[in-house]
Amino acid sequence: MVSYSQVSINLIEVIELTPNEKTPITLGDKIIAALKNSTEGLIDLCKSFLVFIALILPYVVVIIAVAFLISFFKKKLNIKGFKIKLPFKNKK
Repeated sequence: MVSYSQVSINLIEVIELTPNEKTPITLGDKIIAALKNSTEGLIDLCKSFLVFIALILPYVVVIIAVAFLISFFKKKLNIKGFKIKLPFKNKK
């Protein structure tokens, strides 16, 4: 089976061309544009930071809970931590 479709194109001719005149950009305009871009960048940075905090928050809560449980059971059972002896400790 073959499906046919119809395409219509309308062209409109411009009678008189108007030149596209660009106004010269002044130093003040450049400074204002730079300030706008920098504030937009700062706002994007703050938004990304908040998303990052929301992303790591569950992991931080779990790590703190595990550390608290280890600390609690270590005190309850009177388990002393072990010390690692360094093989090449400088003696003075």
